[in-house]
Amino acid sequence: SSGINAESHYGRAVDRYTIDNSNIPADMHMECPDGSTFTKRSTIKLKSVTYPSAHFWSLNGEFSAEACNRDWSLAECVRGVRQQHSHFVGKKEEIRQAFNQCFANGKGKVGK
Repeated sequence: SSGINAESHYGRAVDRYTIDNSNIPADMHMECPDGSTFTKRSTIKLKSVTYPSAHFWSLNGEFSAEACNRDWSLAECVRGVRQQHSHFVGKKEEIRQAFNQCFANGKGKVGK
């Protein structure tokens, strides 16, 4: 494909710009050792992916030793939150609640 593609996810205006064009008209401006100059019409190839911004926040918690001894799969809960919510922009409180639930009922504590 060629041209510019802008993707939008979860209400954000633009998350990613993709430019892929192999035949863009361009002017090459050249100067010779004797000082003379000339312009030659040519083409260029341009391929780029850019992201205008990213917003991250961290969540941390610690499982108690007792809870880990009872259930070795506790970390799977955190992994599940990450997988389930990996594309949720603007759902910070929903993600925080799901993360906190992994540590609920005496399984551990959530950091600030």
